[in-house]
Amino acid sequence: MQPQHRSMAEVQGVIQKRTDALATMPLFRSLAASSHLDDLRAIAHHGYFYVLGFQDMLRLTHEQIQDPELGSIALSMRQDDLGHDAWFLADTETLGVSRDVAWVFGDVHRPIRDMVYRLMSELLGASDDRVKIVFPLVLEAAGSIFFASMVDLVKRADYDHALRYFARSHQAAEEAHEVFSESGQEVLDRVNFDLPLYDEAIGLVERCFDCFEQFAERLEQHRIQARAGATS
Repeated sequence: MQPQHRSMAEVQGVIQKRTDALATMPLFRSLAASSHLDDLRAIAHHGYFYVLGFQDMLRLTHEQIQDPELGSIALSMRQDDLGHDAWFLADTETLGVSRDVAWVFGDVHRPIRDMVYRLMSELLGASDDRVKIVFPLVLEAAGSIFFASMVDLVKRADYDHALRYFARSHQAAEEAHEVFSESGQEVLDRVNFDLPLYDEAIGLVERCFDCFEQFAERLEQHRIQARAGATS
């Protein structure tokens, strides 16, 4: 007989499965094989709208959740990442790949904007706080793959000292987030789903990771084009 309730641990298991699959994509293999900063320069600015929108995604998650315990986790995730968008903007300046507002809202960056809107729609369409808190867990899991590959490249290129967003110190701060602490996981472990709500949570996970896989594919295309001499 099928159990009538499912746990957050089961949802996190699906998140981990999709995270592992994301890590095998060509972009991350390419970055892992590189020690050339030009590979980061080729793709860093294509994260503009996502990095800036990430702050709003965390803010909206916190504002949407009414449950006190889950709201506390959402608040900690929001606070832990405050100001990191400014680090990103400073790093794009340092790398020489900064872009203006016209570019961010222009045709080249449109697919990334569309991806961010799709992600936000998943949060705004969630029917329950237990599903809403899954959303930032997905963002953190998927983001860790993109982030680690870029940070490792910067370290191999011996450029870590010049950056803040793409620096190992930022990665260490991400890994120290309260949600990854024992107390944070204890709160999540108390979350249970009835079957329809579990299906909703898994659907959110799958669709969000589909977006991140498309993001990785697009970044790899930009990396290949830039290394071949094209500009974007």
